[in-house]
Amino acid sequence: MSANANSVASKYKYNGTELEESLGLDLYEMPMRQYDPAIARWTAIDPVVHWSKSTYTAFDNNPIIYSDPSGADSYRYDWATGTYVNRSTNEKTNNWQMAVSETQSKMSKDSPSFKINVNNPESISGAHVRVAGEVAMGVQFKEGQKLFGFGEKLDVGVYKVVADAELLWSPETGFILNLTIPKQIQDLIDQDHNFVVGYHQLGFGGEFSGTFNGDEGVTAAEFTGSEGPFKLTLSQQNSNVGFEIYSGSHTIGLFSFSGSASIQNVQPGMRQGSPADGMATSKSNRDAYLRMMQHNRVDYDNKKWILLANALRELKKL
Repeated sequence: MSANANSVASKYKYNGTELEESLGLDLYEMPMRQYDPAIARWTAIDPVVHWSKSTYTAFDNNPIIYSDPSGADSYRYDWATGTYVNRSTNEKTNNWQMAVSETQSKMSKDSPSFKINVNNPESISGAHVRVAGEVAMGVQFKEGQKLFGFGEKLDVGVYKVVADAELLWSPETGFILNLTIPKQIQDLIDQDHNFVVGYHQLGFGGEFSGTFNGDEGVTAAEFTGSEGPFKLTLSQQNSNVGFEIYSGSHTIGLFSFSGSASIQNVQPGMRQGSPADGMATSKSNRDAYLRMMQHNRVDYDNKKWILLANALRELKKL
């Protein structure tokens, strides 16, 4: 073997990973992040979140039992089957390359994306954040604003939407930007008319809105009632519980400008599970939070005072 070949071969050392010596860095180039053997630390945080550990740890803090071939997920070796087992998902593989590719595939699938739709809006069925704005033209009066549901706002009119933008986000889908812009005047003429009648004051209000045309009459309709920042929207297709952050509109001549920010499709069942993993900062706090969540699952109407006593007792243990 030549000296050059031997030099190249020696670059692949720990975990069979290349040691990057350019510019004197001396870092191991793992697929998902870099490892510095001089300080026994990673140079970037773990792309896979482990709530109970530092984002800079490796091998789940146990290098004797676990390995970390990609710099993201930890694996243990199952001597009985001769396979590597992913500690988070329990998926098994028989070689390092497969383990790395599975982690990269998972990260690629799970990573948030940014998608733009022009004149082809896309919706999100689950809970999501919505920021929207529109420019409309017609016979209308839209005035006022609300912050967390409180304020005075009047919306009355028959109009057509000149342009609107809607930004949606959820952890599963990432960002989705829906843009609706008529390509020509005829598109605006052919568009269904929008109608709205609504009034909100002192944290209470309601709004009836929808679309119609001359041939079919009303093509869509929905009613939204609100109390403070909470709102319930009922339509022919579905119902939607939401949390309104901001809503405002203003009319100048024939044109109106409006915008809103809200959390949509909030389902009551979302409290179930173990959200403490994402909220607690330590294992003791997380366990206490879970105990409190368990107490909250009893009959709330009949045992309010018991719940309060249990919650206070758990807080004293922290």
